[in-house]
Amino acid sequence: MSNTTSDEELRKELIRLIEETRHQIPKKSEMKEAVIARSFIVFALGCFTGVEMYTINLFLTSKIEISLALLMFFFTIGFLIGVFVEKIDLLNIKNKYSHLDY
Repeated sequence: MSNTTSDEELRKELIRLIEETRHQIPKKSEMKEAVIARSFIVFALGCFTGVEMYTINLFLTSKIEISLALLMFFFTIGFLIGVFVEKIDLLNIKNKYSHLDY
């Protein structure tokens, strides 16, 4: 009789541990939101740098064509940096929680 009781206790303990482990894993939607927010911040910084360079170049050279080209260049750089940060964060998140894959 005591053998079945200990088996039942072990089963309950195992179920409790599985539930605790499941609650530690972040939901995919939460991870995606965090990555998107970080990427947007980096992209916004790139855009801010582009507008800044556009303004400085416009005052220094007074050539709109060069200023617009630099503006587009820095918008592109901001976007690419945002994508890069997103990929790095995704890899870090996967590495961080890889031991919880089951």
